[in-house]
Amino acid sequence: MPSSIAELHDREVLAILGQVTEDLQASAAAPSAPIADDQEARAALAAFLRTTGVIEDATPNAIVADDIAATELSREVLTVLLEDEASSALATEAVQSPPADDQMSIELAMAGAVVLGALITWLQTKVHIKVKREAGETSFEFELLKDATDKDTIKNVASTVAKMI
Repeated sequence: MPSSIAELHDREVLAILGQVTEDLQASAAAPSAPIADDQEARAALAAFLRTTGVIEDATPNAIVADDIAATELSREVLTVLLEDEASSALATEAVQSPPADDQMSIELAMAGAVVLGALITWLQTKVHIKVKREAGETSFEFELLKDATDKDTIKNVASTVAKMI
């Protein structure tokens, strides 16, 4: 086993993120995402950053803009998953026992989708995302899952997301 995330190959990191995302969705830590696709995931993350005031001019196109950026970002996302209470055990297990190379069907060209899925799933361990689709428009509402009166918590989550993007 590699002694650090930096020693993992890009494909290993993406495979680990995919595994942790599936495990989080299967556990009570994060419900299935109401997000339809990558474009909606980018829009949700941008809306979250704007709503919290962390990045007031966040646009979907700037969120995980391409697969090269996503590959680099994947290590940051994995670090957050390893350090977060809701995902630490699952992430640690996946890093200690990464999928075998023959199980790594993740290609680097899909890095953006994997990173977006991991970010949305992790975000759902902190906030409930409500998606509204009306008249061809999509909008989002966010509710803090724990300590609903603590506005600083949601701002801290948004700041963490902003640092990773």
